[in-house]
Amino acid sequence: MENIKFSDKMIMNEMLVSVIIPAYNTEKYIARCLDSVCGQTYKNLEIIVVNDGSKDNTSSIIASYAERDKRIIFVNLTENIGNGKGRNLAIKKTKGEYICFVDSDDFITPDMIQCLVDKVRSTSYPEVVIYGHQEVQEKDDKLKILGDPILPRLSGKESIEQLQTCFFFGYKNIGLQPWIYFVKRQYIFDNEIFFDESGHSFEDVIFATKLIFSVNHIEQVEHPFYSYIIRKGSIMSSRSKKRIESWIYVTQELKKFLKEKNLFEKYKDAYTIFFVNCAFLVPFFDYTEMKEKDNEIEKFLIDMSQTNVIQSFYRTEFKIPHVDGLTKAEQYLIKKIKKSTLMVSSHIKFAMIMFRLSYKVRKIIRKE
Repeated sequence: MENIKFSDKMIMNEMLVSVIIPAYNTEKYIARCLDSVCGQTYKNLEIIVVNDGSKDNTSSIIASYAERDKRIIFVNLTENIGNGKGRNLAIKKTKGEYICFVDSDDFITPDMIQCLVDKVRSTSYPEVVIYGHQEVQEKDDKLKILGDPILPRLSGKESIEQLQTCFFFGYKNIGLQPWIYFVKRQYIFDNEIFFDESGHSFEDVIFATKLIFSVNHIEQVEHPFYSYIIRKGSIMSSRSKKRIESWIYVTQELKKFLKEKNLFEKYKDAYTIFFVNCAFLVPFFDYTEMKEKDNEIEKFLIDMSQTNVIQSFYRTEFKIPHVDGLTKAEQYLIKKIKKSTLMVSSHIKFAMIMFRLSYKVRKIIRKE
């Protein structure tokens, strides 16, 4: 990579955009990530890279890039503090008008920032812009694109309640990942939208929930700017006690957040379905695939399967705000989740089959 120099005149009238990159033991990927960010066609960036106590060569790679590109603000931590604390530390250092996130093993298209800046300028500077991504599988040092791009499908006519319902269920590809959102910095600080710092996984779910449940003006760009790498050994591909405990923790924190916002009763039915899926169904089937079983987790899941909310879930009439423009697969998804939950509480082996069918339905949703 050559030294990068930019004329002050070239960028003096351009909006400053902050790009946050948390990094931990990603020496194999960090250069590709930084190349994609430093090589943006939009030049007025501050690139805040937080090395979270990496034990490999990640720190020295970042340092070499920071020497060549003065837009990089290198935060080099000697101890691992976790993704949540690292991202919050970076957010508090930002000076840009808008903020976006890139994970250190992923990468973005060269025109991403320019297209997002053009979008906010043409739509009266919304609080949030959501954009598309592409899932990419890494295998034997080769990258393979998985399926079609995952693009937001908002019509622009959704009420705030319907938008939040889409978020709960992943309808219209309104997801939980922070790296699909281009966010106005002042909006984050005004609403205290920060990452959970407990050390649990999926801290980004809490951030994204706060983001969506405070928004008044959201726009979208239907293009897959972001490449999300699915690799062996990542938390998203592993099955562990920590992952199970994290899902349980996250759903409890979301309930606390909704109650603080006086929104829990309004979204109680949607939250219940979200809880059953994320804190019960996903952990239950994660547990069945764990190599090392844990008696404490097993007892928790079995006890939960006997509670009233699980036992009566399929027979309960839930009031979910109607959302126009849903695919047939999206409309069918809740029925599959309900049916799977009922089967778990009575016929475990058959439930596993039903759950896998539900998983396939989710894959279909992304293609429609």
